[in-house]
Amino acid sequence: MPEAVATMRKFLFASLTAVAVGACGTDVGSDVAYNTDSFFVPTMNGSLDFFAPQSATFSSTSRFHAWTFELSGEGEVDLRTGDLATNVDTIIYLYEADEAGNKVGHFLAKNDDHDGALASRIRRSLPAGRYLLQVKAHKTQIRGRFEVEASCDGAGCPVPELPPTFAEQCTAVDETVAACVAGGGTVEACAPTDDPVALQCCNADVAADHCASTCVTSRIALEPEDVDFIDGYADEYGGIYDIDVRVAGCNTSFAEVIAGARNRSVPSNVDDLETWPEGREATPSSGILALTDADFFAELATIAHDDQFSAWTAEVDLGCPSCVHNAEQWVLFYPLTGTIITLTGEYGHD
Repeated sequence: MPEAVATMRKFLFASLTAVAVGACGTDVGSDVAYNTDSFFVPTMNGSLDFFAPQSATFSSTSRFHAWTFELSGEGEVDLRTGDLATNVDTIIYLYEADEAGNKVGHFLAKNDDHDGALASRIRRSLPAGRYLLQVKAHKTQIRGRFEVEASCDGAGCPVPELPPTFAEQCTAVDETVAACVAGGGTVEACAPTDDPVALQCCNADVAADHCASTCVTSRIALEPEDVDFIDGYADEYGGIYDIDVRVAGCNTSFAEVIAGARNRSVPSNVDDLETWPEGREATPSSGILALTDADFFAELATIAHDDQFSAWTAEVDLGCPSCVHNAEQWVLFYPLTGTIITLTGEYGHD
């Protein structure tokens, strides 16, 4: 075989071998691998949330993920992965993006093992613009969950969307009823009798046309979106372990609230009416509410859309030798919105 032909065959064999090895490679961290790997199209997860962690999972159908975000001006972003499932190793890339959210050009920043760990992190000052964050697994066979956390500091950073105020919620209720009536419904049929916020609104302002019908439904159960804050109010003897929130019918009196509460309370050997027309001048020196602070009452005020309440308590001695251990129930009534919050728990001391 001529020497030139043999040399050519060796060159072709080496080239094909290199291509085969590259195609089967599992490390996707390099620029070359990024451009040639088998999962070029990411799973798009929408806008990056700068105010809450976002979770995603590496799977056979979602081998890497992407989020977009915009800055209206300059901002310093901190983008990181965390809460990784076992053996999940991430790599993150930051790109400029076009209007459709597609990456533009070479990545602006990339990070693999931040501080020697499997998580990744990019901190960078950016001008106004649209950006794309991509998160990839270090190896294509990696499977498992991870979280992306993002924060931003600067004039161009996203701002949190504030929840609607109580007044705005009541306006939305009125507009919904008005649209229903305009569509041919009667006020009675359009009255939102199964909506606790609508009932709170009618307690606050019974003049709305639909309130005469809305208010006939009493004691609608109102489930707080999140009552996990109760878990923080406990000591070795117990704490607050249950909350019940209801909205009374319009013009319900405090006496009627107490009468209903007595039917549901713990067996009581003490009935003690406490009225705080100015809110809470001071918290009780004992009992389950002694475990609370201003943040706790702020949470309740958010649920009730008011911070002025009256309260009734009932308690029973649980019979603790040489110590104090009582079960207690507090019924807080917010007359402006007709909201009744019942707290049940235990307290005590040596």
